[in-house]
Amino acid sequence: MIEALPPDGIIMAVLQYVDTCRQLKGIPALGPPLDLAKATRSGFPGPRGDELPLYRILGRFAGRYELDLWVFFGRRHPTPAQRAAAQRELSGVRWPASL
Repeated sequence: MIEALPPDGIIMAVLQYVDTCRQLKGIPALGPPLDLAKATRSGFPGPRGDELPLYRILGRFAGRYELDLWVFFGRRHPTPAQRAAAQRELSGVRWPASL
């Protein structure tokens, strides 16, 4: 998918999980709605990884589960319209109360 992502495209992937074996340290507490402006920007070892940055939000919904969100835009510097579209989508997510 990332290889074929057009310049105006957006990919969002989220992993939600409960880790009952260990408590991860340094994981920030989160609450909905998530704010894409707080995502960290980095590279990634994958297709187009040298071209497209990874925007990531990693944290814990208190008393619920851990969350790892990855966002890719089809260009190195997303446009304001792309950022707004991604934030609208993210703001519309109804997160489960528990897993």
